[in-house]
Amino acid sequence: MEVLILGGGVVGVTTAYQLLKDGHQVLVIDRLPPGIGGASYGNAGLIATGHSIAWGSPKALKIWFNSLFHQDPVFRMKFQADPQFIRWGLKFLFQCTEYKAKRNSLAKHRISSYSQKKLKEVVEETNIQYERNANGLIYLYRNSQAMAASSSHVRLLEEIGQTLETVEKERALEIIPELKDSKDQIAGGVFSPTDESGDSKIFTEQLMEFCRGMGGTFESGVAIERLEASGTKIKRVVTDRGVFTADNYVLCLGAWSPLLVRTSLGVRISVCPV
Repeated sequence: MEVLILGGGVVGVTTAYQLLKDGHQVLVIDRLPPGIGGASYGNAGLIATGHSIAWGSPKALKIWFNSLFHQDPVFRMKFQADPQFIRWGLKFLFQCTEYKAKRNSLAKHRISSYSQKKLKEVVEETNIQYERNANGLIYLYRNSQAMAASSSHVRLLEEIGQTLETVEKERALEIIPELKDSKDQIAGGVFSPTDESGDSKIFTEQLMEFCRGMGGTFESGVAIERLEASGTKIKRVVTDRGVFTADNYVLCLGAWSPLLVRTSLGVRISVCPV
C-alpha cells in the first residue's frame, strides 16, 4: 500500500517508520527541510508520563482568571478576537470539571505510557542516539502550598501504577545537585524515576535517515495548499510542487492541521498550539 504522510516532524517520521516496518511504501512531504523550524526541532524533549495531568480542571479556571491581571503568571491566556480560538476555548472550559479532569488525566496517562513503550521499541530496534537521559525527571515546586496542591495528582497516578516519589528540598538536591545555587527557590518536588528526556531534533533526523535506509522517501520544500476529497475519502493533495496521490494519507502537521482540514474539507479539529 502507498501511504502519503503530511508532515516530517517527530510524529510524521515515527509514523513512517512503523508503516515501513509493516511493509508499506511511504512518502513524507513537508514544507521545511530537516532541522529547520517546527515543533519537533525546538521542544523540551521530555517523556513525562509521570506528569500526565490534564490541564483542564477546576483549578485551571482560577489560574486563567488570575493570568488576565498578573504580568508574570506561570500560565497565561489572552483573549483573541479569533472565532477558532474562542471555539477551542469554550470546549476547554467545558472540560474543567473534577470528573472530566480525572477522566482526561487517566486517558492522557494511558497514551503517554503507550508512547513511551513504543519509543523504547524504536530505540532498541534502530539503536539511534539522541542524547537520551533515562534517569527520571523531577517536577519542582517553589512553595509548600503548590506541593500540597499536587498531592491529589500524585495519588491519582500512583493508583494506576505510576511510580512517583514526593521529595523535600534536601532529597531534590540529592537527585539534581546542580540545583544547589537555587535552593532558596525550591520547596520540594515530585520525582518520577521512569520519565526521561532527549533531543527531539536529533531523534527525528536520525530516525529519518534510518527510514530512508528502509526505502522511505522524504521530500522537503513542499507547501501543502489543500486536500481534495470525494465523499469521506481523500483523493489527492495539492501542493506548490504539484499533486500527490496515494492509497492512504496520514495527517501529521501538528498545529497546522486544523487550518488545512477546515479550509479544505470543512472539518474542525480541536487543536490549539501553546
